[in-house]
Amino acid sequence: MGISRRLPNSNIGRKTALRSAQQQQNNAGAGTVLTPQTAARLKKIEPDYEKAMNNATVAGAQSGDAGNAKDGAQIACRLYANHGLQTIMMAVEREEIPASALLLYQLDESSPTLPPLGTEQEIITAAENFLTGEATRTSAGGTALPMPTSAQVQAKLDAFTAAVNTQNSAQINLKDHEAAVEALNAEANGVIKKVWDEAETFYNEIPDETRRAYCRNWGVIYISDVRISITGVILKIVNGQAVGVEDAAITLTESDDSAATKTNGLFELKTGYTGPATITIEAPALQTVTLQQNIDGTGNINLGEITMS
Repeated sequence: MGISRRLPNSNIGRKTALRSAQQQQNNAGAGTVLTPQTAARLKKIEPDYEKAMNNATVAGAQSGDAGNAKDGAQIACRLYANHGLQTIMMAVEREEIPASALLLYQLDESSPTLPPLGTEQEIITAAENFLTGEATRTSAGGTALPMPTSAQVQAKLDAFTAAVNTQNSAQINLKDHEAAVEALNAEANGVIKKVWDEAETFYNEIPDETRRAYCRNWGVIYISDVRISITGVILKIVNGQAVGVEDAAITLTESDDSAATKTNGLFELKTGYTGPATITIEAPALQTVTLQQNIDGTGNINLGEITMS
């Protein structure tokens, strides 16, 4: 079985490697394996990277919330615009309002059909056309439509456009914070490599397994050319019964290896990582589960049943 080290290939992996190195540096004190130059670079980049990553995480959550709010406002605005235009079309069909009034709402006078309401702009345009048509018709003496009223459609349109603006701002904010992380990656990569090089050099005269154990304390990641499977089943309790959680995300933090559960909650994560591992299990509306597991690379691991709440 061949074992080699692998530098982090994700921002979370970089954050973990820098944090591990700085914690070990704090514990080592005068017994550090790092040169003063590398220790100084590590001391500078680690908190900067941690802060940038935390900011990006917060921005990501805010962007997700803004997206969900926009989706809800979009559904409501589409519904009210749709019903408003249907109302004027039905009033014309009942001959309560002359067909010529349809033109005020940007509808075909001879064969009116609802406009497409698939995109954000189509929904906004439909709502605006209803409001403009209703205002023009009523200002000429027509009776206002009762369901929905112009005020109701206007409120849904205002809420939707505000939600779109909020989401756009949140997405820009997220991109800015992601860019801030990316701007630190070159230095983060360089420091991580220096830390790992110096740790492995310091321990290069002791047996391989002992050397790797010491170097792991400095965040070094070792990968075996033999891949093993980590399996299990993710459950939740529904009406007193345990049921499988579908599409839960299982991630091995140190190596970025990941898997997702099937309909019955079963999963298989394949990895070549060796050493102490952090396994994170996430699923919508359920509390995240974190497990510690040592992986020696000699055999598959079955975690059994894991219940999320």
